[in-house]
Amino acid sequence: MTTQRVEPNVVTFNSLVSSLCKSSRSKEAVEFLENMTSRGITPGFFACNAMLDSLCKEGRTRKALDLMEAMAERGVLPNVVTYNTLVYGLCDSDQWGEAIKLLDNMKNHDVLPDVITFNILIDVLCKKTQMKEAIEMFDLMIQRGIRPDVITYTSLLDGFCRLGELGKAKSLFDKMARKLFDRIIELGGEPDLITSTILIKGYCLKSEVDQAKQFLEQMVCKGILPNMVAYNTLVEGYIKSERIDVTLPLLKT
Repeated sequence: MTTQRVEPNVVTFNSLVSSLCKSSRSKEAVEFLENMTSRGITPGFFACNAMLDSLCKEGRTRKALDLMEAMAERGVLPNVVTYNTLVYGLCDSDQWGEAIKLLDNMKNHDVLPDVITFNILIDVLCKKTQMKEAIEMFDLMIQRGIRPDVITYTSLLDGFCRLGELGKAKSLFDKMARKLFDRIIELGGEPDLITSTILIKGYCLKSEVDQAKQFLEQMVCKGILPNMVAYNTLVEGYIKSERIDVTLPLLKT
């Protein structure tokens, strides 16, 4: 294009950067971004966020953070999508401290975290079974006026089940069901099978298979139809408990 004196514009560059990122060619994408700025073309949010996402997926979080700062200096200020991409990348590479710093950085740049931001942080804490910190993050989420969603509650349930605190997990599910179940149905969505199956698995791990069966029956009463994963989890629980008499009827369900 340049040999024919046709200068590529920001749309052209953004498309090229996005395409390279999708092909996991972040090194070339970075070169294109640098080419853009050298020509006086300011890349848009789309190109920058695609580039950051690609770098994070490759584990190059330091390069991603440097790129965010460089783009900010050129007038492309990070938005909530930018921060969420980086927070996820840092958490995924076990850089929890850096992720928290980035959360503070959002506040300094007048970018409000959303439900996705908090879900990423809460999920990481739950997977580490750091439930005290997860609940503190959940409380902070509420304080900032951000409504938790099914993903938020599912992460917390999974964390409590991993930790073996099934009493708290059951209480949490009941709270979620009251506030979210009707809303999910109202919006025409499907009830959350993942959340329910997690709890069934938790009871089975504690050898409380009768409680798991009772919960499965409660799922049906609430309109949540268990899938094969839920049934298989329960069947395996009874088999491990040497309760074949209960297992056979379940297989016929």
